[in-house]
Amino acid sequence: MKYAVNNELHQLQSAFSDALQYKPSYASTTIKATTFSAEQHLQIYRNNFILSLTDILSATYPAVLAMIGHDCFVQLARLHILHSPLTQGDVSHYGEGFHRTIENNETINKALPYLSDLAQLEWYRDIVSRMPSQQHGFPFEKLQHLQNSENADAFGQSYFHIPAATYVLTSQYSVGDLWHILDGERLNHHASEFSSADDPLAALDIDQPQTVVIQLRGNEILMQVVSSDLKALIIHCQQQKSLQQASPQMLEQLPLLFEYQLTDDIVEANDG
Repeated sequence: MKYAVNNELHQLQSAFSDALQYKPSYASTTIKATTFSAEQHLQIYRNNFILSLTDILSATYPAVLAMIGHDCFVQLARLHILHSPLTQGDVSHYGEGFHRTIENNETINKALPYLSDLAQLEWYRDIVSRMPSQQHGFPFEKLQHLQNSENADAFGQSYFHIPAATYVLTSQYSVGDLWHILDGERLNHHASEFSSADDPLAALDIDQPQTVVIQLRGNEILMQVVSSDLKALIIHCQQQKSLQQASPQMLEQLPLLFEYQLTDDIVEANDG
């Protein structure tokens, strides 16, 4: 009997979820009409539901909001919410795939072809912001020991550990620089949009490709524009491959791992 009750509740929840997304559903038949009809009650809940998730999306994607303005963002958010339904009760993680919603919008994608990459960058920032804070401190004594080891291959058989809260984004556009400009304007003007009379983007060459590393360091999210060779080295290390398998171009980038504080350990690889 307990199973039957739980199954009935699950069916009702599924029906209600379908109704929120304007899908065929029997949910309205379970709502008692008062001053408003059952469908009107559902519509009120739909509106509040969409408004709540729109607030979540605007907090996650402030730079996208700044680029397209409030009205356009609300319409885009509504489209995303109806096609990418919430699948759990915790709304704090909602917003994944917003860049694909942008890509699929022909009008916006044609006018602002870099907007989807900007959204992906903001999603990576959101992901690392929710990861456990880690203090970066590289064990240079361990590195020195490996370099001085009697085993000449000890250093080559290791890799530099990249903290988990590290993401790499490659774009055809200067989305890292764009994000910094938008963030600076948002903080300076305490607003989500700027006026067209004072365009801070005029000097930005948006068509310059960029690779951006997004990393949580302590309690701060840092972003660093890196070369394609350094990107390759970072991914190589994230895959836990030994340095002896890295290309000469990757190895030339090793000093930058320390300069940009992208690594926190050196570990023996298991790739033989």
